[in-house]
Amino acid sequence: MNLIFSVPGLFITLSFLMSIFTAAPVFAQDGQTQEDPLVISTFTLESAVEWAIENNLEIEQLEFELIAMESGLQNARSLYMPSLDLNLNSRMAGPESSIEIPIPGMEGLELEVLSSDIVNTGSLILTQPVYMFGSIALARDIARIRVEQAQLRLDRKVETIRRDVEEAFLNAALARDMVDIAHRSVETSGERLRLVIVRFGAGDAARFDVLRSEVSHAISMEELLQAETAAELALSALARKLGSHPGVEIEIISPDLANRNYPEPEITLLEAWDSAIANRKDYLALSLMVDLLDISADLNRDRPELILRGNYSYSDSTTGFSTTHDSWSVVLNLFCNLFDGGRSESLVEQAEAYRDAVSAPLQETRTLIELE
Repeated sequence: MNLIFSVPGLFITLSFLMSIFTAAPVFAQDGQTQEDPLVISTFTLESAVEWAIENNLEIEQLEFELIAMESGLQNARSLYMPSLDLNLNSRMAGPESSIEIPIPGMEGLELEVLSSDIVNTGSLILTQPVYMFGSIALARDIARIRVEQAQLRLDRKVETIRRDVEEAFLNAALARDMVDIAHRSVETSGERLRLVIVRFGAGDAARFDVLRSEVSHAISMEELLQAETAAELALSALARKLGSHPGVEIEIISPDLANRNYPEPEITLLEAWDSAIANRKDYLALSLMVDLLDISADLNRDRPELILRGNYSYSDSTTGFSTTHDSWSVVLNLFCNLFDGGRSESLVEQAEAYRDAVSAPLQETRTLIELE
């Protein structure tokens, strides 16, 4: 029997011992082994993306913001609708008092000034905007743009999470496949080393062949350790993208990319430009901001208001000379601000300056998109 001792062989032995200690249970400071993960979650590529989107807190916040903006749009649409207000009062005053009016040659006339009876009054007020000279339409446009901005922020966040999770998932799947390849490489190099040792014992192989096989096997084992470390890091990165809890162990099912049908793109350069301008979220966000500032500048201008108000009131008071009565009135009110010290003009200039400041990066972004 031939015994072979070499530096590569010693390295193989040390690597094997390191792998044993790595696979051994990790003991805590009190001597107890760490607990196993509480839950094992298995994900496919589609389920991982769906789970990350459904459990992301930023997406939930953006969804609430979108609901708030939609409520604001509904409120802006209702500005042309009439409003009807009801006001009811019940009053009791005292003590009773009266005055006496002397009449020559006749008995004096006594009039009741204040009674301690309960006095009920009510009024019904109708307010209807007739013509607001475009201010309501501008307010509605601003509310609509804010809804589009909220929807755009939500879509951008969903796309970002989808892209990050898909990238992390595919990296984890690739790293696991590299571990399998490294395992097969170790098995192949180990079998090759065994055959060379047998041949060396039979005198059919040189000592150099044994040393070369040992080095090759040691390199394969080192690559396996590196692949396993990379796979653990990739799985940890996927867990962070998913927002998984520390007590949850993640397992993945690799997608079958070989059987997927990818249609060949049929698009010209000009069509690609138009598609990018119509769908790039960064360009759309700046474009909406320019529109919003432009409308805000127009809304800050002084605009007259023409409002119709109707009032119906009822009272059962019998105090003094009055008796139970009802009355109504219709008023057409035109309001126009003649002078405000330049406040509205300064607000218009400010909004136009903000609009011009955003318009410059908008053109720059468009040029960059076309270049990309």
